[in-house]
Amino acid sequence: MEILYSYLIFGGIFCLIGILAIIGAKNNHAFLVDPPEEIWLCWPPSFAKKIGGPRAAKYMTYFLGLLITYWGIEMLWKAVSKFFR
Repeated sequence: MEILYSYLIFGGIFCLIGILAIIGAKNNHAFLVDPPEEIWLCWPPSFAKKIGGPRAAKYMTYFLGLLITYWGIEMLWKAVSKFFR
């Protein structure tokens, strides 16, 4: 039962973070689509900006948002499928 709650909590958090990243990229929030190039080793949109410019950073943020949202939905699906077994 503890695993079920973990999947629900982390799945919800991942969905929320992913959706916020997508909304932030759509609204051109500077910390997402125009990150500083000094942190390119630890932040993928910053690496994309260094390689391909600000447009690449925006697309990388969209991609990460979609990927994190997918992981969250997958975790929520696992929780629901375990609950109804």
